[in-house]
Amino acid sequence: MSPERKKNKPPTETSRIKKKKGSLSLFSKILIGTLISISILGGVVLGWTYSIIRDIPELNPNLLANPAAASSIYDKNGDLMLTLFQEDDYRLPVDFTQISPWIKKAIVVSEDKTFHEHKGINLKGTFRAIATLGKAGGGSSITQQLARNVYLTLDVKIERKLREMAVAVQLEKLYSKEEILSFYLNQIFFGHWAQGVQAGSKLYFGKDAIDLNLAESAMLVAIIPSPNSYSPYNDLEMAKKVQHILLDLMLKEEAISAEEFEEAKEFEIELVGLDFARSSSFTSTYFADYVLKQLPDLLTPYYGSEELANKAISTFGLAIHTTFDPEIQDAAERAITDQLEAFQDRNEDGQYDRQAAAVIMQPETGHIVALVGGREYPKNTTGAWNRATDSLRQPGSSTKPILDYAPGIASGKITAATVFDDVPTSYPAMGGAWQPINFDNLYYGLINVREALARSQNIPAIKAMQTIGVEECVDFARNLGLTSLTDDDYHLATALGGITNGISPLELTVAYSAFSNQGVKTNPIAVTRVVDKHGITIFENRPFKTVVLDEQTAYIMTDLLKSVVTLPYGTGRLGRLGERPVAAKSGTTDDFYDLWFSGYTKDYAATVWIGHDNVTEMYDLYGTGIAPKVWQQFMAEIHQGLPIRDWDMPKNIEFAEVCQVSGKHPSSICPSSDRVREIFISGTVPALFESCTTHVEAEIDTRNGRLATPATPSSYIKKQVFIQRPNPLPSPLPYGNLPADAALEIPKKFSDLE
Repeated sequence: MSPERKKNKPPTETSRIKKKKGSLSLFSKILIGTLISISILGGVVLGWTYSIIRDIPELNPNLLANPAAASSIYDKNGDLMLTLFQEDDYRLPVDFTQISPWIKKAIVVSEDKTFHEHKGINLKGTFRAIATLGKAGGGSSITQQLARNVYLTLDVKIERKLREMAVAVQLEKLYSKEEILSFYLNQIFFGHWAQGVQAGSKLYFGKDAIDLNLAESAMLVAIIPSPNSYSPYNDLEMAKKVQHILLDLMLKEEAISAEEFEEAKEFEIELVGLDFARSSSFTSTYFADYVLKQLPDLLTPYYGSEELANKAISTFGLAIHTTFDPEIQDAAERAITDQLEAFQDRNEDGQYDRQAAAVIMQPETGHIVALVGGREYPKNTTGAWNRATDSLRQPGSSTKPILDYAPGIASGKITAATVFDDVPTSYPAMGGAWQPINFDNLYYGLINVREALARSQNIPAIKAMQTIGVEECVDFARNLGLTSLTDDDYHLATALGGITNGISPLELTVAYSAFSNQGVKTNPIAVTRVVDKHGITIFENRPFKTVVLDEQTAYIMTDLLKSVVTLPYGTGRLGRLGERPVAAKSGTTDDFYDLWFSGYTKDYAATVWIGHDNVTEMYDLYGTGIAPKVWQQFMAEIHQGLPIRDWDMPKNIEFAEVCQVSGKHPSSICPSSDRVREIFISGTVPALFESCTTHVEAEIDTRNGRLATPATPSSYIKKQVFIQRPNPLPSPLPYGNLPADAALEIPKKFSDLE
């Protein structure tokens, strides 16, 4: 047989079978490989799941009965200041039989419709949460929520969800549905630090949980998803809206009848007010209240929501470390008590009628070491009105350095030697003219920035702001720390502290701290770090610093404010601390409604405010210097033992002799009494060719003081130096008195004697 015949031989049955077997073998390999891969993957998943479930915590029954742990606040030394929200006040656990049946119905409809049927897990909702890596939210049964809140962490990872399911199944095996619902209702957060259904009932309605009707129960339960947003104390309309949504849902689920539904919707809710939240056994301070106000914002990034942050503060046993210095706090409170001892009258609320506040802060770190929000902390309350941080009052002249002079020096539009004419000046205003007066109705005429600030003259401050630009000044001050300023303050009255909303003592302290800290503003810090109950630091507060003005301007402002204290006519002279350098400024509003004193050393910046809550005049305090006396007393005490430090002069600072009535280089005729050595930023010193032209020399007739004429006998002629204003005084003046330097002006009339 030829080779060709052999090649073309038709395939036999045997060869077909062999080929078929070869094809089945390949398929089998693929199938077996796939099955093995699935088995391995399944084994890995099962092993991973088992390892996660194996790590679930032991179900300590005490945690169910007492799920919340109290948080504590510590001072800068690590000593306990106070423990927050004691159990008897804010947790109030109750038995299942002491809970209104309406609450039980509402919570099941709202949170877990299948609660009475499932064995611990809402499978549909849970798998939805796993599939979306927790982004879908919700879906957990009441038992799962209880497991998470009591035994597990609060992250949204799949691992936590699996542990949550495992714990929920165990809880269902150990406890009845009634017990689980009771545990859940006793640990849920209802806002305003209220933990549990009894505390929530008392907080909002002043009733025991058993006594709530359907309308009240629906409102209380509707709060749970977002206590801050839905609290009727924060937004009553929103609380009613979510209440009605829940009532609609209860009707749809046949948990209530149509008649009960209508009756509940028509029921007029009566809130008891927040008095319950101010427990009589709760001890606190204004500083602690400020800490509690700051904490939710500080912890929200860690916990993911403000609601969860609030819950953590009240129930997670946090250790909150602060900047509080008890010795400095004692010194501040003692100074206020001593200096206001004569004023013991109280108002109808039992509080001192004449109040005071103080803030003490470290400029470099921003640490608030002491904070006095009132003369005493009201009894049976927390969250009292904090006059140091929350009270916005008119600052008077205390803001002149910040609003009127620092912006000009920073921009180069004025210097410490710039002269303004302190004379009665009328400004156009709506409905007529604005005619501001100086505090004592005295005017000094041509006056430089240093003296104007030391004497706290109003007219030069207004003219300084006018020279610089109102918007520039307001924006500068806002950046420096006066954050309560608004666009409504773009007017000249702001130069004198006529601020729309007012400012707080804390704001003023922050702004002055920037002067002390070479132009660097450090945001105020009360909380340094927060540690959870496992010892893990969950928040650490680092100083946030912002350069708000150049160090040369800061140094010059400090130099000017030293003069307010050291000059014999300085309005801050009562704030002296011996040889220690002090920079400060007083402030008084019209009719003595508010008294201020704010200042700083290298170590501390502090502000004192004195006034009435109802904005009443205090004419009896005229001339007493009570605000600087309070400031001086506690500042002297807290600086004891500290080295005396002055501010280092930065580069690009120069000194030059100038004439104080012109701000220019003295001419040959400038009197020695008007020649002063002044401080400048390099480049702003008056040019050498800019000599004083305000001082002029003229011949007068000694017989009548008028200008001599050719007819005046030489024996009666005398050369004399006068001042000649760049802008003549208006005649007559629009209001007020002649300036003190009017007598020094060159005569306007010639002698008529021969």
